[in-house]
Amino acid sequence: MRLMLRYLDVVPLLRSACPSFDGSPEAALIERGTGEYIEVGLIVQHLVRLAEIGDTGSFAAVFDVVEHVLTEGDLEARNLVVAGFLDDLTNGTLSRGNHRDPRVFAPWFGPRTRRVPLIAELLQPDV
Repeated sequence: MRLMLRYLDVVPLLRSACPSFDGSPEAALIERGTGEYIEVGLIVQHLVRLAEIGDTGSFAAVFDVVEHVLTEGDLEARNLVVAGFLDDLTNGTLSRGNHRDPRVFAPWFGPRTRRVPLIAELLQPDV
């Protein structure tokens, strides 16, 4: 029997997949008691900044975690990834004005991620 990934597993998995987050300006914003949604948003801010400077070395591992949670996560874990991580990644509200087109992350989206409605819509060709 497989163990499902839980809500509290998501942030440590994302942090492990992106070691540059620890010690980053975004990580410095974490305060005691910061919730998972806020921390996921800070990880997204970090990824946006990395994309801006072309440092994409951890993106495959990060999006493997996203895919893994979407496949093996319980409902709360999947909601954190969709309503937290992917929503922040696509809407740009947490990126402090330097957000690039979120399609820059598309090469790392896995099949489950591509089926999430907000990602599927993002990937629709411009008309």
